[in-house]
Order: sequence, then structure tokens, then C-alpha cells
Amino acid sequence: MNTRYQSLLRGLASLCVLVCCTICSESALASDSTAVDTVKVYELGEVIASGSRGSNAARVESADFQRIPHREIKQRDALSVSELAPVISAARVQTNSRGESLLFLRGAGERQIALFMDGAMLNIPWDNRVDLSLIPGDLVGQMTVAKGAGSLLYGPNILGGVVNMSTLERRDDGYGGVARLAGGETERSYSILVDGGFNDFNFIVFNGRTNSDGYLLPAELAEVGLENQNPDSRRRTNTGFDRVLSYARIEYDVSEATTLGFSVNDINAEKGVAAETHRGDRARFWRYPEWNRTMMTLNARHVLDARGKQQIRATLWLDLLDQTIDSYRDETFASVEERELGEDVTMGGRVTFGWSIDEHQQLNFALYGYDSRHDEDIQTLRDSTAPGGEIVSIVDESARAGYGQRLGSAGVEYLLAQDSWSMNAGVSFDAASNPKAGVFPVQDGQTDIGLSLGGRYELTSAAGVYAAVARRTRFPTPREQFSGALGKFVPNPDLQAESGLLTELGGDVKLSDFRVEGALFYNFYADGIAKEKLSDGRERRINLTETLVTGGEVALWYFPVSWLDLSGNMTYMHSRGKTDDGFDQELEYRPEYLAGFLAQIHLPAGVAFAFELESVGAQYGDNAATGEFEQLDAFTLMNTRVSWKFLLSRQMAGSLFLRVNNIADAVSYSQLGIPGAGRSLRGGTELVF
Repeated sequence: MNTRYQSLLRGLASLCVLVCCTICSESALASDSTAVDTVKVYELGEVIASGSRGSNAARVESADFQRIPHREIKQRDALSVSELAPVISAARVQTNSRGESLLFLRGAGERQIALFMDGAMLNIPWDNRVDLSLIPGDLVGQMTVAKGAGSLLYGPNILGGVVNMSTLERRDDGYGGVARLAGGETERSYSILVDGGFNDFNFIVFNGRTNSDGYLLPAELAEVGLENQNPDSRRRTNTGFDRVLSYARIEYDVSEATTLGFSVNDINAEKGVAAETHRGDRARFWRYPEWNRTMMTLNARHVLDARGKQQIRATLWLDLLDQTIDSYRDETFASVEERELGEDVTMGGRVTFGWSIDEHQQLNFALYGYDSRHDEDIQTLRDSTAPGGEIVSIVDESARAGYGQRLGSAGVEYLLAQDSWSMNAGVSFDAASNPKAGVFPVQDGQTDIGLSLGGRYELTSAAGVYAAVARRTRFPTPREQFSGALGKFVPNPDLQAESGLLTELGGDVKLSDFRVEGALFYNFYADGIAKEKLSDGRERRINLTETLVTGGEVALWYFPVSWLDLSGNMTYMHSRGKTDDGFDQELEYRPEYLAGFLAQIHLPAGVAFAFELESVGAQYGDNAATGEFEQLDAFTLMNTRVSWKFLLSRQMAGSLFLRVNNIADAVSYSQLGIPGAGRSLRGGTELVF
């Protein structure tokens, strides 16, 4: 995208934020509301709208369709979305050698999972993944998670699950806000949110900044002395970051039948990348000196008939991303060797039509698609001496290339609910093409069919069982097919789509003080995209024959007394790739189990105490330095939190919290050569008005 056009769009985004801020200020001054509002979320941004399936809709949603409320999200004190994974059963976040924090669900890889913010896709089509450490957690009001065989309305490229994050919203008349300050030994964070609702109009404006000098290593590792690590400091070398988020949204009820919402989300960040500790000078020595992303999203809902049986919902978005990757010569990070300048422009949308045929039947139609372009300039730099004697890097060579992907899907879903049972069935036609492929000729498009079938039976008013099966497709990304990744990969333009057969059987029991949900799953993948090593040390992505992930998960909640809440979850997985001898090949970074536990004690005078436990089983990683698979040991992290909530007036409340993460200073690895943080302290305060 040319600079002039990009500047114009960013200027438009800034203007939208400014206009919303002005409206916010004037409306706030005009309000005489004195009540502190309760937390609500932006329902217009939901992909699968509650209530759009008719009165029996809840029974169609299986136990793996999880809604995580704001109180559970807030309990984590998360500075980024990457810290919210423990509230999702069967989920974990892995930090890779590129410094990206990526989500895995039930053993499904990061490119097999879709993430949305208010219905707009967060995955960047160039690589079909997103770094969750750069997405602030402050705005998230609710998360909706669908694992396994989710609805076809989400679109293609989903072989493992979906997470949609809904932002906060105020729908009662009046205005209010939240101001937060938080920090720790190496980090600092602030945010302020102002929102309001007046008659048919509501708004929200948010600004926040978080920066860190880098996380602290466990003392045990600091004493050993790791490669590519400053021996004089426990602070992990090159892990500092700085991130600023500005967000604004307005929503307007045009009439009883029509509602419109428009939001602007702008993130500006820079961050370092921890170099792997087992690869010596072959590790990545990277920094992101610039990561700027602006998303503009339009949501709309229109009811076609007086009884609300026919409804159209639409989400359209424009996504602009600029990022720079500096590749350094060594662990001193003193001299830049290569620089990658990337620009991404994505325009996407989803339109759904829901028809409640009667009180038992619902029919949904969906159109989904995007057009994305990625332009990059890879520069080779050399050191030069400036007139003043300073050593500077100048561009020696430059290679420009452009890539693109177009993806589309059309689907239909039928839902039926009777007295004690319900079922759903769907079919979709999915297609992808690459109108630009760098130095390669334009590729032929790929197409496939998606299918889903599910059913649920209510054993009693408090217990039910369900079963689901789906066939889904993920098309290869332009990066997987055509990019050399700064010389580390050999492109494979002939890479084909991978497909998955996802099955699960589960059930749940819900009583007044106890709830348990469980599922068994069997996920079979054909033509799975994986990496192979070449004789020159580089890698190439290929289609493997078959992979298999089987397992089960259980989650429970128990409230034995009014002042004690207990919850826990555990997932067991067996992940294998097929060889000539059967399914006996280990798969990378698929832990044997995941487990979590949370105990909350509510004391008088607004004081609360929480104890958290996170456990990850043994897993394997491919050591590029030795060419062998190595086992990463299981680990358990324990966290604790104490908080105090208090009232300052009828209009204002406050809170204080203190959190200790990784109390035992335990050693953890999410990937070979990428150690996790040691013990850390975080505290903060919040003012709600």
C-alpha cells in the first residue's frame, strides 16, 4: 500500500477516535446519572448471537461452547490476551522463536484456530496467526470459545477452535468509566476507559499503555548461565516491549429493527525477541522496532419482520498492519544484518441471515470472506562509518515482493430442538486463491466442502449428553507457500490444503452448587502441513500423510459455601503422526496433559484471596541444532492473589490487588530454548466511576 493512501486511512482512524472522544466528553458532562453501572458486553459483535436461534437455542450449543464472563477475565489481571489462556480449558499459549505468543486448543496448531474481536478476524492472513502478547486484555468483556466441531458460520480455516472476544459496553443510561494502574518489578501499565449510554446511543473510549524492561528468569536458570543471555542479569535478554492501544466505538439504535456499531482499534508497539538458548549463533536475534495495527469494524443488525423471526447480521472490517523486523548479527544486538518491512491490508466481512421457522426450527445462511495483500521489502544491511565516527547500518541490497490471498465461504446451517433433544446440521463451500505470489506465477485456486452434524439429548433437567462430527479445511497461507522467511525456509508453491475430521462425545451436569462438563475427542487430519529439514540446513513446508489427536477433557465448578468458589479442569491428549509403522511419530509441542485449578475465598469487607495452579505435561520439540526430538519436562506453576474492593461514594468504587505469579520460581519451557518467566510480583489499583 502506498504511503499516501496509508496515511489517509490512518488519519481517518485518528479522526474517528477524536470524534468519539468529543462525543464522550460532551455526553458525560450532560449526564446526571449517579449509579455505578454493571459490566456488560458488546452483543452486536458476537459471531453466533445468543437468542438468534430461537427459544430452544441453548440446547443446541454443546458443552464445549464456553462463555467466559468478565469477572473470570478480570481475575487474571492480564496485561495482554496471552495471559488469559488459563481461563479456557484445553488451552495453552506457546511463545515461539519469532517472539509470538500463540494459542493452542486441544492439540490444534496456532494456524488452525481463529480469533475474532467483536466479530472481526484478528488472524493476519499472510500467516493466519496473531501474536496475543500485542493484544491488550483490558478491553475484553467476555470470551466465547468453541472447540472442536464448531459452527460453520465462523468460516473456513478452522480445524481446532474459535475464540471471539467481545469488548465492554454500557447499555443503561448514564456514563462512567474505569481507571487502572498496575506494575511490577519490570513492568508498568495504565489504562482509562470512559463509556456511556443515552437513549438509543452508547459509546466507549479507551486508551492504555504497557511497557516492560523484560521478564525475570527463574533463579535456577540464571545461575546456570544460558546461551544468548546476559550473564550479569536475571532479566531475559531482549524481551522488553512497549505497547499503546487507543480504541473507540459508537453504537446507535436507528430504529426498533436496526442497530449499527462502528469501532476503531489502533495498536502501536515495539518489542524484542528472546533468542533461543540452545542454537548458539544460529538463533534468531530479532527485534520488532515497529508494529502498528489499525482495525476499523462496522457491525449491523436488522430485523426483517415484526415478530423478530428473520434477522440479518453483518460485520465488515478493514485491517491495516505495518511491521518491521530487524535481524541482528549476534546476541549483542548491536548491528542489524537484515531488515524486513511488511505491510498488510485486509478487507473482510461476514453476512448472516437467520430465520426462525417456528419455535423449534432455525435456519442460518452465512457468507464470509476477505481479500488480503502483503507487501514486503527485505533489505540486506552493512555497517558504515558516519562522518562523526559512529557506526551506522546502511542498505546494501533490497528485494521487494507482493503476495495476496482471497478466501470465501458460503454456508447454511439447520437447527432443530424438541422437548428433550436437539440437533444441527450444516454444509459450506469454501474457496481460496492467491492473486499475487511474489516471484512465483499466480496459482490455481483451491476449493473444498465443509460439513457438520451434531445432536444433544437432555437426560434430566440438570444433565445432558451430546455428540458432534465435522469436516473442515485449512488452506495454506501465502507465507507457508511462497516465503523464504529471511533465508530460513525454501518456498513450496505446490502446498495443498489440510483437512480435518473432528469428532467429540460429551455431557454435562448442572446443579445449584456444582457443575461438571466433559468431552472425549478424536481429531484426524489429512495432508497436515508440517516442516521437513533439507540438507543445507533450511526447512520446507510439506503435506504430511495423516496425524491423529485423541483425548478427553473435564471441567468442574463447586461452590460448597457462600464464601468459597472452587474450579478446575484437565485435558489429556495423545498426539501422533503416521509413519510406515503406523501412528507412532511424536508431534511437536503437543503436551500429554493440561490442568488448572482455582480456589477463591471471599472474606468480609470486600477482601478476597485466590490461589491458582497451572500444570503442563511432557511434550516434545524438534531440536534443529541436533536433528533429534527432545522431551521438555512437565511443569507446574502456582500463583496467588489478594484483593480489596471498597466504596468511595455512591458514584465511585475502588479496588487494590497484589498478585504473585510462579510462587515457587519454577522452571518452565513452552518451546525448546524459550524458558518462561520466574517468580514475579504485580500489583495495582482500579477506580470505577
